[in-house]
Amino acid sequence: GNATYNQLLLQHTENTLATVMGASSARLVLSSALDGRDIALDELAVLVEDASSQRQEFSQNLLQSAIENASEGISIVNEDLKLVAWNKKYLDLFEYPAELIYVGSPVEALIRHNVKRGLCGAGDVDNQVFRRIEYLRKGSPHSSERQQASGQTVRIEGNPLPGGGFVMMFSDITAYRQAEQVLKEANLDLETRVYERTLTLAKTNEALAKAHEKAEQANMAKSQYLKACSHDLMQPLEAARLFTSALTEQNTLTVEQQRQVDNIDRSLKAANNLLADLAEIARLESGNIKPNIEVFALNDLFEDLAQEFSALAIEQKVEFRLVASKVWVKSDQHLLRRIIQNIVGNAFRYASPGKVLLGARVFNNKVTIQILDNGPGIPLEKQVLVFEQFTQLDTPSRQSGRGLGLGLNITQSLAQLLGHSLSLQSREMQGCKFSIVVEKACQLTQPVKLLAPVLNMGLKDITVLCIDNDPDVLSGMVELLSAWQCNILAADSRDGALIEFDNHQSDIDILLVDYQLGYQAGLPVGEQADGLTLIADIRNQCNHYIPAILITATTESGVEDKALAADVGFMRKLVKPAALRAMMSAKLAQKLQIDYGD
Repeated sequence: GNATYNQLLLQHTENTLATVMGASSARLVLSSALDGRDIALDELAVLVEDASSQRQEFSQNLLQSAIENASEGISIVNEDLKLVAWNKKYLDLFEYPAELIYVGSPVEALIRHNVKRGLCGAGDVDNQVFRRIEYLRKGSPHSSERQQASGQTVRIEGNPLPGGGFVMMFSDITAYRQAEQVLKEANLDLETRVYERTLTLAKTNEALAKAHEKAEQANMAKSQYLKACSHDLMQPLEAARLFTSALTEQNTLTVEQQRQVDNIDRSLKAANNLLADLAEIARLESGNIKPNIEVFALNDLFEDLAQEFSALAIEQKVEFRLVASKVWVKSDQHLLRRIIQNIVGNAFRYASPGKVLLGARVFNNKVTIQILDNGPGIPLEKQVLVFEQFTQLDTPSRQSGRGLGLGLNITQSLAQLLGHSLSLQSREMQGCKFSIVVEKACQLTQPVKLLAPVLNMGLKDITVLCIDNDPDVLSGMVELLSAWQCNILAADSRDGALIEFDNHQSDIDILLVDYQLGYQAGLPVGEQADGLTLIADIRNQCNHYIPAILITATTESGVEDKALAADVGFMRKLVKPAALRAMMSAKLAQKLQIDYGD
């Protein structure tokens, strides 16, 4: 036990001495003491001093080795602000004279040297040196950047040591600052480019908006022109047609004269069809056509078209066949009729003499209405062109000089308005097949109508108040009504009509009124007196029912619906004399039933 304890005590003593004088000296002192030899105090002091010098030299060598391999410039000062260590990077950055760099060199001398070289900026040398020395004395951490004469940018960071003194680090951040500057310049350039392109884009968008606005205005102006043009041109045609109709009613014409009148009438009708197409294009482009979707029997529409084209089929030597259908569809009956009418009319024009077939197929709850002809057909490369405005194909069978090439364009626009698919299949010299796909509908249960007997009212001695602001149209209507042996009261304005009504209220049997009656005092600028308002005012002053028919060439939307709601007959110019006579007779019969009961 004691031996072990003594051994451990000796080891501890040797280790303790080794920390002061080194391992070899500690072993020598301990060995001398165990051998009973005395060691003088001055010998012991020498041993301790040697050991301390060795340790200090080792520590300094270790420190120097560590900072020499650092990538930054490093200098270390002690608590007395003396230089004690540095590395080569530090010397490379500042290029100090050799006489300033040694262990124990005052930091103040190094700072003064840098200030005199202008590395610390402008200012009094002594003040700048004093300020920096005070930072070090206070042990204040600090960081700054310095621009060298060589263009290098050096970051300087100072941190106090625990026992006093400072560690200074000098980093060459030139590449970093250059990269930062490049990035700033690139970012500024990018911002400039973005700004310039944004400005260019804004100007381009503004120019496009102005161009679009001009195009819209031009399109609107075109539509307004077409509407006004078609209406104004239709007025003299209407007058001419009424005069020829009045001539036809006379029984004194020779065969040659009657033939000439018929030719004039056909020419007027063709001109009217051209103007009607222009007016419809204007209504489509201005968005004035609003579909009235309803459910109806397709066969009623087919039979109506068959009756309409029956006379033309004989005249143009076309075998027109209709396949009856029991299907019901959902669409606008008037617009769908116009679509089919245009295609059938086109088939008559190109297939004459030939065959035209109208029918319908049902598949997947859709109804496909088809119009087929055995005409010359349309080459594949021209099948898109036929739907363009003012496009006509030159074929040997085409009736020259008929139409403006608007029919199929109107047809396509109406189909798009209704949401119906319109397609064309054709091969040259193998005819055409047009298909319109319409939604199938369930048959409506309709109550059986008990039709009242139709009274065929004659027009002889009937007093008619005829109102139209165009004097030629008014004269033509007077001539036609005179041929029917009617009594005519004529007025060319709203005020004139009211005067005629006041003077002959009890004599007037029916009103024939134009829709646009011209401008008058008291109305807003640009607004004309209209026939429906005049009819309503006359009826309000009358103590009995008075029938009325509105006759117009206007392209304004909704007029027909307004007339229907006001219990007013509606006819578009050019007026067909037979149709006018039939409507007048029907209206007079309606008045008779109202006046004399059931």
